[in-house]
Amino acid sequence: MLDFSKKIKEEREKQRISMYSLAKKANCTSRAISYWETGQRIPNIEIADRVLKALGIKLVLGDDSQGGE
Repeated sequence: MLDFSKKIKEEREKQRISMYSLAKKANCTSRAISYWETGQRIPNIEIADRVLKALGIKLVLGDDSQGGE
């Protein structure tokens, strides 16, 4: 889930959105955003989807592995 932490922080900073503003858009707390960005905690899938949508990122679930084994 480190990719999630890195991605939301990078995207939030790129868009110049404060943790508070992102939290408000995603209906969570700025403390939760901080925990997720630092990798201290992992959000459940529904909350992760809300955060990504607030940043304009589509959630894609699947296997990262190459090949069909």
